[in-house]
Amino acid sequence: MGKTTHRMAAGLGMLVLAALLVTGCASSKEPAFYQGDAPPQLEVERWGWRASSNMFWVAEGVVKNLTDQPLEGVTAVCSFYDAGGTFRKSESGRIEKVIPPGKSVQFRVCATVDPGVALARIDFTDFMGEYLPVKQEEPRLRAMRAD
Repeated sequence: MGKTTHRMAAGLGMLVLAALLVTGCASSKEPAFYQGDAPPQLEVERWGWRASSNMFWVAEGVVKNLTDQPLEGVTAVCSFYDAGGTFRKSESGRIEKVIPPGKSVQFRVCATVDPGVALARIDFTDFMGEYLPVKQEEPRLRAMRAD
């Protein structure tokens, strides 16, 4: 193979990698949210979702570690619903930083547009995929914010 073929293959590989990073992990199965009585491990200080283009949405905000231990391997999960509250899909994005006790970090989830979606909610999982108890303002389902 020549240099041009190698460059094209490398470019294609980077394009595929970028697509995977942008879209995160998608699911068409409604998540099994945390439903226990344990004290919250995280607090959502603020969050919202918006259109970043006609192809992608972005859910982003700030989450705080309420525990006395660092939290590692936390993933933000944004679930999307139609106007009647019927689940449509979810997308996730890993928080790359360790969240120290009492500290806050930003999170971001990118999702492909689904025209049937009107509402979204944000939740978090640990490194094993188990949903974490989270403190956040109601309502949990939010409409897209206008920028």
